[in-house]
Amino acid sequence: MDQIPCAHVIVALQKSNLDPYDYCSQYYKKETMVDAYKEIVHPIENKETWVIPEHIKSVIVYPPEGRIRVGRPKKRRCKASWERNGKPVKQINCGKCGQNGHNRRTCRNPKKNV
Repeated sequence: MDQIPCAHVIVALQKSNLDPYDYCSQYYKKETMVDAYKEIVHPIENKETWVIPEHIKSVIVYPPEGRIRVGRPKKRRCKASWERNGKPVKQINCGKCGQNGHNRRTCRNPKKNV
C-alpha cells in the first residue's frame, strides 16, 4: 500500500471530524519534502580537481561478465514432470513405403503395394 488514503476513506474521515493528513504517511507531507530539500546541494567540480586516494586509483573495475542477448529472453521456468511439453509429437510416416521414422524423400525401401 502507498499509505495515502483513498477518496472513500477521506470522505469517511471528514464525516467523522478527523483530519485525513493524520492518516497519511510522513513521506507525503509538505514538512517532510521541505526538510528533504532544505540542505544546499553543491555541484561537483571538474574531474581534474578530484582528490582520489591511491588505494582506490589502483583498483581496476572490469565490465560485467556475459552478454545481453538479442531478442526475446527465454523462459526461466522449468516445467514439472506431469506438464506437457507443448504440442504432441506426431509420428512421421513415409508416403512411399508407409513405415514410421522417415519420409518419402529419405526412403530407401521399395514402393508399397496397394
